[in-house]
Amino acid sequence: MEISERVKKVVRKTFNLEHKKIENTWTSADIPEWDSMGHLELIMAIEKEFDIKFEIEEMFKIHNLNDFNNILKMKKRLIQPLYELDNKKIYYSDFTCTLRDIGVNKGDTIFVHSDISAFGKLCISDRSFILKSLIYSLKESVSNNGTIIMPTFTYNFCKGEIYDVRNTKSDVGVLTEYFRVQPEVSRTIHPIFSVAIWGKYKSHLLDISKDSFDENSIFGKLHQMNGKIIFLGAPFQSCTYVHYVEQMHGVPYRYIKTFKGKIKESSIIYEDEYDYFVRYLDKTIITDLSKLERHMLTKGLMKEIKLGAGRVLMVNSDVLLKEGCKLLDKNIRFFLKENPK
Repeated sequence: MEISERVKKVVRKTFNLEHKKIENTWTSADIPEWDSMGHLELIMAIEKEFDIKFEIEEMFKIHNLNDFNNILKMKKRLIQPLYELDNKKIYYSDFTCTLRDIGVNKGDTIFVHSDISAFGKLCISDRSFILKSLIYSLKESVSNNGTIIMPTFTYNFCKGEIYDVRNTKSDVGVLTEYFRVQPEVSRTIHPIFSVAIWGKYKSHLLDISKDSFDENSIFGKLHQMNGKIIFLGAPFQSCTYVHYVEQMHGVPYRYIKTFKGKIKESSIIYEDEYDYFVRYLDKTIITDLSKLERHMLTKGLMKEIKLGAGRVLMVNSDVLLKEGCKLLDKNIRFFLKENPK
């Protein structure tokens, strides 16, 4: 049963309203028995129903049933463990504290790679609750003055299929797909390296070029805004920003290829062209970022905090570009597993 329905059940029982239809917008004006004493009786009844305790300041914030619902939803996030590892529970607060400690601040612009399976055994079967809690932890960390970017990459366009901005699903993780369809989140039109964006600078970041990794791409704009790259359980190997570093440096083992295809926006389908800095397929070019990861961590240029069975990484986009270019100056194949043949 949903929280709001359980609240209504308690209200009916407390005030003897068994046969009345109750709305979430109802206040004490709609229920004569909901006076000061009735308010205390209702709070105690709801505390018993949900096995929680209201803080004094929370009691004074309750003016209608929706206020109860909102406070209870927040309390559920705080008291419901998300993961478990070796009999140790991992909570919503563990994620917000980890993000704070790793250097995510209010007002930041963050690009988030994710793998929700990395942290341990799920403690709840409601997957949407897990996903919503992780998104809320990111939003709380950057606040309404910040911006969250998540990759929603899909390669249908490169295979000759239509890229539907609204309906084509993300190929890069369940959290990114959940985030993509949330209210106030918008997706870029880019048919290969699309991203979903929420926050203060959403409009600015939606206006990107047709080149996947140039200065006006999503990765170029992330750099210009001094954004931070977060790996929420995801391996550093998933760092797509590295291709922006490679294109800015001009590595010889990749070249710009133009892909042509169809894009669907709302009900309109049109043809367009987008550039992608691809590797040469006739050579053994395999990206391996393990050396770069070790270097960034050893030099203190990237932060790492373990969380459950996984970890969270954070690196500043400008630092990664500058250090990456220095390493490529010394060894142009530093990002590769072996020399191309």
